[in-house]
Amino acid sequence: MDPDPPAESSKRRTTRTLTKKRKSDPADAPSAPAPKRARGPKKGRLAGLLNIPLDILFEILGNLHPLDLLRLSRTSKDFRQLLMQKSSRHIWRSSLNTVDGMPPCPPNMNEPQWISLAFDAVCQVCHKIARKVDWGLFIRICGKCAKSSLQHHFLGIGMGLVSGSTSVDFSKLIPSRPDHHKPFNIVYFPPAFESVKKEYNAIVGADEKEKFIEERKELVKTLAEHTILCEEWSENVADNRSAELADRKEERYTAIVARLTDLGWGPEIASIMPIDSLRLHKSVKLPNTLTDRTWNTIKPEMIKYMEEMKKKRLDREHVVIVNTRKALATKVLRTFKRSQLPWSDFMPNGPDFCDDFPRIKEIIVQPSSVTVNEQTFEALLPDFPGMIATWREGLRERVANVYKTAHDDETLSASDLETRLNLATTVFKCVACSQGSSLFATMMAMGLMSPKRCQPLFYPNILAHECWSRNEDFSLVMMFLSNRVQRDHIWNCSGLRLDSELSDVVAGIVKACGMNPKTTTVEEMDAADARFACHACAERGTAADPDGKMGSPANPDAGTSSASKDKGKGKGKASAEEELEPATVHAYNWRNAVRHHGEKHLHFPTEWYKLSDADAVAARSLEAQEIIKAKEVDKVNAANDSEDSEAAADDEENEPMPPVEVTVDTAATLDAHPCPLPSQLPAFEFCCAHCIDTPSATSPLTYECMMKHLRGRHDLLTPPVLNEDYYRALAAPEIYGGDAFPAPELKTLIPPKPDSIVAPPTRLSNPYLDHYLYDSDEGSYDSYEGYDDYGDYW
Repeated sequence: MDPDPPAESSKRRTTRTLTKKRKSDPADAPSAPAPKRARGPKKGRLAGLLNIPLDILFEILGNLHPLDLLRLSRTSKDFRQLLMQKSSRHIWRSSLNTVDGMPPCPPNMNEPQWISLAFDAVCQVCHKIARKVDWGLFIRICGKCAKSSLQHHFLGIGMGLVSGSTSVDFSKLIPSRPDHHKPFNIVYFPPAFESVKKEYNAIVGADEKEKFIEERKELVKTLAEHTILCEEWSENVADNRSAELADRKEERYTAIVARLTDLGWGPEIASIMPIDSLRLHKSVKLPNTLTDRTWNTIKPEMIKYMEEMKKKRLDREHVVIVNTRKALATKVLRTFKRSQLPWSDFMPNGPDFCDDFPRIKEIIVQPSSVTVNEQTFEALLPDFPGMIATWREGLRERVANVYKTAHDDETLSASDLETRLNLATTVFKCVACSQGSSLFATMMAMGLMSPKRCQPLFYPNILAHECWSRNEDFSLVMMFLSNRVQRDHIWNCSGLRLDSELSDVVAGIVKACGMNPKTTTVEEMDAADARFACHACAERGTAADPDGKMGSPANPDAGTSSASKDKGKGKGKASAEEELEPATVHAYNWRNAVRHHGEKHLHFPTEWYKLSDADAVAARSLEAQEIIKAKEVDKVNAANDSEDSEAAADDEENEPMPPVEVTVDTAATLDAHPCPLPSQLPAFEFCCAHCIDTPSATSPLTYECMMKHLRGRHDLLTPPVLNEDYYRALAAPEIYGGDAFPAPELKTLIPPKPDSIVAPPTRLSNPYLDHYLYDSDEGSYDSYEGYDDYGDYW
């Protein structure tokens, strides 16, 4: 037997055996993962640079960017000790030479200070980020500190120092500049001022102080010249940086476009609208180089973006198709509307027909793949009357809702509403017509423009008011300035209001006729066709005419009223005539009476007197004469235009278009219901049948202007036919024709003025307004049409 091993040896062997047993664990036992070694910071990686020969190290450091060299000097004490020695100055200068166009170091700074000012984006006050350098003061300061730290001084006030008997102005010894926001103020950096002041006080001897002052003045002068160089260099650096970033962005954009094109998105990229430009995408406009890894990161986002652009393109194409279909539908509607002339009720326009008729809209908005042509809409022509009737009922309901809202009564039945809407005392107004646009409202407030005419609106002609279906400023110029695509829009009476003040006025006029305001309708007032005189505007005490007759017209050429012939025929009339007094009045029909009251007496009420039947007949005769005169003026203007066109044709050696001879009945109707014929009215009442629902459609014109329009616009060489070439606007005269019925002057007898009437002032009693806005140029406007009331406020 072998001898037993020593105890120590046995212990070691046992330990080794146990170790082996741990390694020979069963295979099914889970093996513990080897612990990862913690990766600590690598220390001293730059320490090896100190072992490089100094000449090689200096060569390397001299080729660094100045900011990198500055940061390197701050990494350790060894580098700071090495680079901050005066013997290392050549390293800093070599580094500065690597920057193109870099101005030289200012005389009051060393190279590290100069590099810190020029490149280190740290505020010298709060030590936060400051991107720009204030070259006028040679400091880098952020905007917040510039407001709080920089101080102002004016001509050195507050910056002087009295030393003995000498006063020193330190404003000339430190850099300063004008304030950017207040150039008349000079700003300076207080620490610079305190430093110079402290240095000055430390000097002993007057000569030394004088020398110091001269040196500082020379230094400030040198720095001022140096500021110009620094600002130019800074601008060049900024421009170069911007160009560099732009090149990088363009390179990235080109790379992304190439990648998307490879994926099949090339045509979609070409169709992107400028507002959705690919260059503006947040992942495209970066100045970073596009790598494969970066592309894989942004690829899903870019594909999603392109899918959105494809959807927008399809939507734009569908909008074009929808607009084409709307044009076809409007063309069919236009043909139908011309076939229905003269209209007895309000007709829809193009936007109404395309957007407010469910069956038509359903056809228009169908997918682009569905074929829709003119025949598609013509197939629905038999259903047009029913669809239009349903649409009109909806409009009437909206107007009825305005009435119910104003009276706060939701319990009215449909029949009661229809009855109340047809009453003469139910007067509406249009907010746009009464107030105008914001620009016009401002001009009126300044007194630079007269208010719009009062336009009382009555049912049912109110449905045809142009503001409900036409933009407020519907001229082509205003459409361009307001960036509007179309002039007409879907019917919308959001500007409709019930005019309670004018409703009370109409009630008074109806009572003057001896009728009941609660039951009298608009048609009944038109049928009565009475004439009224305004008590407040009547010129009382007018002397009798030479023949002693009181019923004569104010115009000596006009006929006399039969009221003068009745005077004195019977003794029974004497007592009644004793209560009347002579006056010169304007004879208004009931519509113009309401308009006159709204324009002249809304804030200073008046009362109305119904003229006698004889005076009404005389007034109608004068109206007929004024209508004929107005038509003659229109004919003269048309003849002048024709002469101008002939002269232009002679200049161009072209044959002028022959004028169209139109026969017009000018006979005045003076029977029981003497309303002038449509062809006699000089108001803006006629519309062109050829321009229905087209961009060239105009507001209602006078008869003569309409004839001129047909000749010039449509080259119509045959006599125009009513309801084929032109038609009378449905809403005329109460809406479009502000002067449809003249109000001639008439001498008659009326009752004395009621005591409740107060005459309105003629103008504001403001000397400034009187001089600058009203009467200063009154004489210059007397001969211009439209300036008759210039200088009058009311």
